[in-house]
Amino acid sequence: MKVQDHFEVLNYNTSVLKMPFTIAHVLITLILTILISVNDAPTSNIVLFILGSVLFSVLHWMGSWLFKRFSTFYLIVQLVIIFGVAMLVSDFGIILLIVYGGTLVAQSFYLYNSAKRFVAFLVLYIGSVIFMLSILYGQEKYDYAIFIFVISMLFILLGFATFNQKEVENRQLQLANKRIEALTKQNERQRMARNLHDSLIQ
Repeated sequence: MKVQDHFEVLNYNTSVLKMPFTIAHVLITLILTILISVNDAPTSNIVLFILGSVLFSVLHWMGSWLFKRFSTFYLIVQLVIIFGVAMLVSDFGIILLIVYGGTLVAQSFYLYNSAKRFVAFLVLYIGSVIFMLSILYGQEKYDYAIFIFVISMLFILLGFATFNQKEVENRQLQLANKRIEALTKQNERQRMARNLHDSLIQ
């Protein structure tokens, strides 16, 4: 199956993925709020972090609708939110870049119906994250942060590839079953027509 065909088959509603990602967002937000509170972060940073996380999740829920109307603007706003909240929790920013970024990558995978556009977004995101990690972690932790990010993204992309291959196979199986059902009905009609014709001749 060609890559373009794969994307066309996956053109379906992303509502199945919204709840698991939202649960992950809530858990990460709670855990990081506790961690940055323990590290004596300013209250304004904590409040902005929570507001940014809530805004990211709300936009994620509205993603299908927003993406159809403002695809580029939607992705830019989501990237700015991700990088903004990562800056607020600088020591734990890589966690947000992986979880929220993974969410955005998954969402763009389903919302783009083009392999080229998805790959272009993925390259833009990874390039932006590499730049962001250099700001967050400096030279001494940069290599370690890049390694963690790359390994995490590989796992995320491998997970989506596996999940999506199963989705494609399920869709193909459903189409084959519909074709078999249609052929069976057509054969039954032809058999009944022959029987009726034979009985009328006698």
